[in-house]
Amino acid sequence: SPAAADLAALGLVAGWGVGGAVRSAGLATGLVTGALDAGRFVDAALERPSGRASLLDPDARVLAVGTLTSKSPPALAGVAVTYALYGEEDFGEEGARFLARIAAARRAAGRSAPGELRGAQPILAQAAADLPESRDPADALGDALPRIGAARGGPVRGVWLEGTSVDDLPIPDELLQGDPLRMAVAIGYYQPAGSPWGRLVALVVLDAEAMGI
Repeated sequence: SPAAADLAALGLVAGWGVGGAVRSAGLATGLVTGALDAGRFVDAALERPSGRASLLDPDARVLAVGTLTSKSPPALAGVAVTYALYGEEDFGEEGARFLARIAAARRAAGRSAPGELRGAQPILAQAAADLPESRDPADALGDALPRIGAARGGPVRGVWLEGTSVDDLPIPDELLQGDPLRMAVAIGYYQPAGSPWGRLVALVVLDAEAMGI
């Protein structure tokens, strides 16, 4: 039934047995009759936009395939699922992209682009890099803030954000306040307990003095 098919698809895409923190997944199906040829199954799957998006995903690193065959009548049905995993990203580049989004949002609000918060970036980057080791983003940021404050000799404020990509991370109002404003951003990921999928995290530290705090 369609309901059973949807449930099976959701279970496959969940990726419980992939062996890594899943960042995205795609599913492709195919059915061919006649000659039982795997190549024809792939051709059938690639005829669909969803099949092409899944099987040709340049970020996919894991492929899972399940097939069912019948000799009378001759038929081959199959499901292929691809998974992209966390661990190969250039988080420095993604951090720059998020900063560019913040700068654009501040410009739209009539604010200047954020400046660099001196002494913060190495500490914050290490906190983001440590996130996959079963750490909670709030704890990681909380541990980093006192050290960043001591390194720069002034009060700081922190916020952490999560999403599936830097393009859908929210930009809270507090990042649009204060002018001039200095900040540091580091991107990482963590895997919530009981979930096969990872979550992208942005750790942000702000100059509290510029915000009147």
